[in-house]
Amino acid sequence: ASILTGKEKFEFVEVPVPEINSEEVLIRVLVCGTCYSEYPEWHEGIVGEEFGQILGHEAVGVIEKVGSDVPGLKKGDRVTGLIWQSFAEYTKAHYSKVTKVPEGVKDFCAIGEPISCLFSGVERTHVDLGATTMAIIGTGYMGLGMIQLMLNKGIGKIVAVDTREEALRNAKRFGADEVYLPEEVPEKYFCDAQGVWKDEWFGLGLDVVAEVTGTASALEMAGRMTKAHGQLNIVGYHHQDLPRHINMHMWNWKGFSVINCHERRFRYNIKYMDAALNLIQRGKFNVEGLMTHGFDFKDINQAFAAMAAKPEGYIKGYVRISDE
Repeated sequence: ASILTGKEKFEFVEVPVPEINSEEVLIRVLVCGTCYSEYPEWHEGIVGEEFGQILGHEAVGVIEKVGSDVPGLKKGDRVTGLIWQSFAEYTKAHYSKVTKVPEGVKDFCAIGEPISCLFSGVERTHVDLGATTMAIIGTGYMGLGMIQLMLNKGIGKIVAVDTREEALRNAKRFGADEVYLPEEVPEKYFCDAQGVWKDEWFGLGLDVVAEVTGTASALEMAGRMTKAHGQLNIVGYHHQDLPRHINMHMWNWKGFSVINCHERRFRYNIKYMDAALNLIQRGKFNVEGLMTHGFDFKDINQAFAAMAAKPEGYIKGYVRISDE
């Protein structure tokens, strides 16, 4: 297993193969995605209390052993799910938190946890077929995935915003209609309604705005871009212990709905993973184009560094733990 031992330092140690109870499965990990939510722990050398020093929660693996009370799963099944401590050769999970990977879907394309979060946010977004306008602020892996899924849902127009030119080119490639750097967003896409109401404010902003960065500046922009009585989706993971200052006066005046798109219901996570894997298998959701950088297990520190450095062409990385 790779153990976090200090700032920007994973080390490899021998650990016991996990013992499973009657409702768990033992999993030999094939790949595990790198998630920016774990970058602060690695960057600062923070050891989490809940899961110990082994990070990783975006796993795909093969079941090696099943508990006596596990239904519908067997040794040899390839699975993904809500699987923690996955930067290791072996890990375990409760059977209710894993799901089978369909035939023909590559290991690194089947990583289930992030796509289940995307599906939850998309599922909770109301769309009038072909008419709803949407802004997506942040076009990394999650933003680009949301572009594709909203197009599948019948969105009318997507406006993408990012601070990087390369990210905007990616947004255009994956289906955005318009792309802008933050300072270039047209005034018509902002609605700063507050004070004395003006009916023309209903013609400003967009029906739905998704904030997909986890930054204070993007959240502030998202509030301004959401039209009166529209919907603001908070998709970005605001994990830092820093305050987020919002203009509640403006939010009240505009009367829009705010959806926290982080799914915390485990059975829904699995439901949405199954739906996403179905689209991937059928070629309706291009995940392979988002998984740009694969790293061998021995290079896990480089995999984490790449999340911040973003080398040319980088969208999302993953670590190859073992072979099929």
